[in-house]
Amino acid sequence: MIIHPWLLTNNGNGKVFGGYATRLKTTEKAQQAEEGNPVTIYGVERIVFGPGDTINFNEFNSEPRDVIDVENGEVIFRHEE
Repeated sequence: MIIHPWLLTNNGNGKVFGGYATRLKTTEKAQQAEEGNPVTIYGVERIVFGPGDTINFNEFNSEPRDVIDVENGEVIFRHEE
């Protein structure tokens, strides 16, 4: 059984009520995405929401985000200003 730590309302907003929720957005196509091989993709934006946070699923929130790259299946956190 999968239990999601957020609740989605009928207006497209979600509320985190326990634990944390992570939202990912790709900014470009994967460089390597073949079945059986590790993925390579750059510029994946990650926002982590904590208990009590609201998530707007109608748009990508403007909260601070991390940018991560994945090279051959290895996650690399970028520090962007």
